[in-house]
Amino acid sequence: MAANYCQRCGSALTPGASFCSSCGASQAASSGPATYTTGNCPNCERTEPGDALFCTGCYQFMIAPRGVRAADLGRRVVAFILDILLGILLLVIGWLLWLLFTARDGQTPGKKLLSIRAVRQDGTPSDWGWTMLREVGVKVILFRMLVWVIPLVGWIAWIADLLWAFWDRDRQTLHDKLMKTVVIDEREYLQARREAHPGF
Repeated sequence: MAANYCQRCGSALTPGASFCSSCGASQAASSGPATYTTGNCPNCERTEPGDALFCTGCYQFMIAPRGVRAADLGRRVVAFILDILLGILLLVIGWLLWLLFTARDGQTPGKKLLSIRAVRQDGTPSDWGWTMLREVGVKVILFRMLVWVIPLVGWIAWIADLLWAFWDRDRQTLHDKLMKTVVIDEREYLQARREAHPGF
């Protein structure tokens, strides 16, 4: 049987792995659909982590290695503000050009600066096409342009989209729900990998 290899770094994958053990890249697309953990949380050892995508105690992403958690809402808000400021400073065109390079990793320029990224909720990477559809098609055209077409409904939809993550148990906005994505923070996991493998 041929071995599966990481889409990002080329390392051999453990059969059925959702994430590469060498670089941490999501591999669900190449190794079959991910399944959610039904036992203890791999991070906080909570015996009843809940039935959400993330542990209800520590926000560990239940199909990812220890240390991959839901992105903090504060970081998401700052990333959103950075995207607006960068869009203004770069006259939108520069921001879109930057997005062309960051979208392959499920990131906007603001998310890239804050080291958070979007992945599909089944662990599949949010590749260039999926990220562009999420950021431009759904967030901009569906939610933002609606403000100009039907002002009252548009403003309500735009604000509801932005605020939804504050009461959603998986910290998903409405555009995350539509696109079946979550925003994760891998800094803790990647730091542990660097300490375990200094050349990483």
